[in-house]
Amino acid sequence: MPQDLDYTGMLDRYALGIAAPGEIRALEARAVQNPDFAERLGAVREEQAALAKREAIVPPAALRERIRNEVSRIQELEASSGRPPVLHAGTTIAQFSRWVNDPALVRPADAGNVHLIMLDEQPDRQTALAWLVTEQEAEVHDDMVERFLILEGTCDVFLDDERHALVPGDVFTIPMHRTHSVKVTSPVICKVILQRVMAI
Repeated sequence: MPQDLDYTGMLDRYALGIAAPGEIRALEARAVQNPDFAERLGAVREEQAALAKREAIVPPAALRERIRNEVSRIQELEASSGRPPVLHAGTTIAQFSRWVNDPALVRPADAGNVHLIMLDEQPDRQTALAWLVTEQEAEVHDDMVERFLILEGTCDVFLDDERHALVPGDVFTIPMHRTHSVKVTSPVICKVILQRVMAI
């Protein structure tokens, strides 16, 4: 079928690391709807990871230092911009202390189950301080990656059929095209940094 040939071509480009962002989104969307295709896409990802390990090249010390310096420079520029930082696995609550400790950024007493205060809203990403009292029903995002940094309380994030128990300090990423829901598991309201990074 022509459609299969198109997806095969996209898989080939994906395996080579040259698939366009739109092709990657199409592949991920098809994988959500088709378990066999999801298995094929997973096999390609595993082979990419294995190839990367087999063919790994350790850069010379001078190049490693240049890369570290450039990453530090970018982080400093980001910090000096006044924007909340990009959430990643190594993010700490302390990096958001400016916003977390701002006495003006509090949940109103009459707020509903979900309450958001936007901290930053740009075309590439939005960052908010968010409170969840009980649960967030299942949803899917096709145009953004969603990340959480747990500040207070605990919750379970359900990603498809997987349950992830989160506590303060944990960062969790919701990939595009994945069904997810959240259930608060603590007696206190769950307070988080919520960041949505838009697909390119």
